[in-house]
Amino acid sequence: MPYSFAWAVKDDYTYNDYAHQETADDKGYVSGSYRTLLPDGRTQTVTYKADDYTGYVADVKYDGEAKYPE
Repeated sequence: MPYSFAWAVKDDYTYNDYAHQETADDKGYVSGSYRTLLPDGRTQTVTYKADDYTGYVADVKYDGEAKYPE
């Protein structure tokens, strides 16, 4: 069954910043991505595809530079 959704949360007070979007067609092919602000200040983005033949295939990227307390 085809579907599509997207949502996001950005709350500066609690430092929550994340999002997810996904679509699927009537043949079972699913693709999407999600993004999360990590505690070290970097943003992790996962882009993925999934189907009955190749399974779940993800590409993970990090943006920014990690910052740690001194």
